[in-house]
Amino acid sequence: MTVNPISALTGASMGPMLADDLVTGLIEAVMLEAREVGARIGCPIDETPAARVDVTRRLGDLEPSMLQDARAGRRSSSTR
Repeated sequence: MTVNPISALTGASMGPMLADDLVTGLIEAVMLEAREVGARIGCPIDETPAARVDVTRRLGDLEPSMLQDARAGRRSSSTR
């Protein structure tokens, strides 16, 4: 919901994305919105955006699947 589409839009893998304060701020803002929606529909999200970003950083400089699809000229499976 955050890293995959933003990676495809920016053309950046996770390392550069998460090293950029502006992009990380966008990711966290989207996570906060998802958290609010989840709370309203009875699916609370307890993890903070900052904690989730920290976990994601530990995965290293990966290329999310949507970025791989975009680079290969394929439509992402989530948009089919």
